[in-house]
Amino acid sequence: MRTTFSQENALVQFHLSGFAMNEKARLWMLSKALEAEAAFVQRGYTIACTADRLVIERAGHFRGIWTSPADRYVWTAAGYSEPTFSTASLPEALRYMLTEISRV
Repeated sequence: MRTTFSQENALVQFHLSGFAMNEKARLWMLSKALEAEAAFVQRGYTIACTADRLVIERAGHFRGIWTSPADRYVWTAAGYSEPTFSTASLPEALRYMLTEISRV
């Protein structure tokens, strides 16, 4: 699979130890991890990426938003005005999405 310059740039930022990933790179990494989960996609979940968030929907219904301020992954579920989950770990954010939200 061929990557674009922006994908390569995000991966470079991810792998540079001692440097914080920027918000766009963290959200890009999370979106790619979710898209790679077959069960997530098969259950009808979709991801809409904006400059500062990932919008998660299922069958046209809004499920929540991932943001990534201050080196964290922050989930705000549909219907909530405050975040309901936060972690600094990409694997933990992915696990939360798969087990708590999509119930894979």
